[in-house]
Amino acid sequence: MRFRTEANSVCKDFDPPLPSEDLDCIKSLRINKAPGIVGRNNKMIKNHPLYTILTITIIIHKIMTLGHFPTRWKTATVVPISKPAKDPTDTNSYRPVSLLQSLSKIAEPLILKLLNNYLRENSVFCSEQFDFREKLSTSHQLIRVVEYVTEGFGNKQKTGAVLLDIQKTFDRVWQDGLIHKLIHFKTPPTLLS
Repeated sequence: MRFRTEANSVCKDFDPPLPSEDLDCIKSLRINKAPGIVGRNNKMIKNHPLYTILTITIIIHKIMTLGHFPTRWKTATVVPISKPAKDPTDTNSYRPVSLLQSLSKIAEPLILKLLNNYLRENSVFCSEQFDFREKLSTSHQLIRVVEYVTEGFGNKQKTGAVLLDIQKTFDRVWQDGLIHKLIHFKTPPTLLS
C-alpha cells in the first residue's frame, strides 16, 4: 500500500530543514564509509562548495513537500559480511550490509527528525519505549529494570521478567499495519509517502 500526495501540494504541517541542518548532517558523515551505487563518497560531499550544499537543501525540501523520495536514493548495494567464528559455508553466518547513497544519508535523518518530532509532540510514543528514541536507549531501560528489582527487594516482593529477543525484527515489521497506525495518528501525508 503506497500513499502519494498531489504533485502541486505544499506541506504546511512542518517546516523543512534549514541549510544549516543539512550542513550539520553533511558534517556528521563519516568519510571512511563505502559509497552507494553511484559511487559518490562522503568525502566528496563534504568538500562540495556552498552553492552545491544549497542545491542539496532545495532537493531535500522538494522531497519533503512533494512526499517523493527518489527511488535511486533507496537503492542499496548489499554486501555480505561474515560473522566472527561462524562457518563461512553457511549463509546464516553472514549479515547483510546495505550501502546507500550518500545523499540519502543526509535526507533520511532530517525526515526521521521531523517524523519523531511530530510523533513526540502528539504523544504517540509509548512511555515504556526507550529504543530508537532521542536521548534514550536500551541501557536506560535496563537501569529502569534494576530500579524495579531493587525496589521490590526493599519491599520484600518478588520480581519476575519475561525477555524476548526477536530475530530479524526489522524485517518482520508489518509495513501496511505501520502505515495504518501512522494514518490513524494523522501523520502528515508527505511524511507517510
